[in-house]
Amino acid sequence: MLQPLTTRLRLLVKRWLTLAEKFKALDTMLDSLTRQHARRLRDRFGVGPQTAAVLVAVAGDNPERQKSEAALAAFLAVTCFLV
Repeated sequence: MLQPLTTRLRLLVKRWLTLAEKFKALDTMLDSLTRQHARRLRDRFGVGPQTAAVLVAVAGDNPERQKSEAALAAFLAVTCFLV
């Protein structure tokens, strides 16, 4: 009775370790990309790679809202509170 449970748990642990490794690699890539393409945003206090990526993606999806630098800044400030 314990053998199938042990086998299943081992498979789950292996899968978790594989996913954790992939997550770490993707997080490193996201960090590199946001530092390269959103350097000023990343320099802001509290803006990490995930937040910067979300802000860039949201701002990029709404180009009609960005009629001026002030409009973009206001849009991103509101989006920061929603993230």
